[in-house]
Amino acid sequence: GIALRADMDAIPVQDMKDVSYKSKINGVMHACGHDAHTAIQIGSALILKNIESELNGKVRFIFQPAEETDGGAKDMIEYGALKDVQAVIALHVDENLNTGTIGFRKGVVNAASNPFKIEVKGKSAHGAHPENSIDAIYIA
Repeated sequence: GIALRADMDAIPVQDMKDVSYKSKINGVMHACGHDAHTAIQIGSALILKNIESELNGKVRFIFQPAEETDGGAKDMIEYGALKDVQAVIALHVDENLNTGTIGFRKGVVNAASNPFKIEVKGKSAHGAHPENSIDAIYIA
């Protein structure tokens, strides 16, 4: 099977922003998007559960603590989080990208980057009702 991994730890920094999503706990914040990563992971789990019968194999959802140090991953591996997992997929948000877009580069980007292929399924509809379609070209 595969695993989707999201980090979920906060860091010991005071959130000084004056925005609605500001940390509610003094002295800690999700400075580089770990709260978004966790939300994306939960959303992915809900979506994949709805199409579970269409999946070939199992998907494990890993919520990694202590990502900013080396202890979180090590402990999870020792406790068996990667048992029967052939590949792990993760992401990181980027404030330089517009909402709804995905950034990518050809070749190695991170310390452990591997190529992969995705299959995009669209849905055709009559030209008078494009709202009933799924535009696979746009998604791809």
